[in-house]
Parts: sequence; C-alpha cells; structure tokens
Amino acid sequence: INFRSRMTRTATGDQGIFVRRRVFERVGGCPNWPLFEDVELVRRIKKVGRFAVLPTRLCVSPRRHVARGVYRTVVLIYLLRVAFWFGVSPETLKRWFDDSRPTAHPVTEAEPTVERLS
Repeated sequence: INFRSRMTRTATGDQGIFVRRRVFERVGGCPNWPLFEDVELVRRIKKVGRFAVLPTRLCVSPRRHVARGVYRTVVLIYLLRVAFWFGVSPETLKRWFDDSRPTAHPVTEAEPTVERLS
C-alpha cells in the first residue's frame, strides 16, 4: 500500500490524510459518503493543488485485518475500489462491505459534566 501511495501520489483514510483548513474548505470538505469519501477528498485536493505522500509511518487500527484476515481484507478492498472506479455508488458498495467500524452517533447535546470541587 505504501508503494502504491508513493507511485500514484494518493492515499486513503487508513493511511492518514492531513489537509490545510483553507484547502479543505475550498474543496467543499469531505463528502458524506459511507465508503470512498477519502478517495473523493484526495481527488478534490489534487484538482486544486499539490498532494504529497510523506515517508513517515502512521499507526492505525488493524481491526479490519484482524476481523477478516489480511489477504481477505486486501482483496475485498481492491474489489470494492475497482467497482467504485466502474461507477458503483458508495451506498451500494457499503451494502457489499460488512464494515468493522463502530457506528458513529452524532452528538446533539453536550452531556452534563461533574465539576471537581477542591
């Protein structure tokens, strides 16, 4: 994956994407898609400027690889990527992909906090 990222000068979310705020806002932010939002974000960034792949390491969660196995996960991700390139919608791809990420719950109200009294 690191070799592919350096050759194509692109990255996905599990590799860490850092972007300046003004660039992020200029490209319209990250699309609200269930999958491949990171691929679209990088495509947008590359349209308006330079995208660099840093040679440093980043520690990410191995949960997908642990849950499914390395080879099965890699093959699945590449099959999904090819389907995305052929125009399959991120919503359809999400139905094909049993994601191991926890479901995000939007925060609507701040939870009460307990102040520490000294």
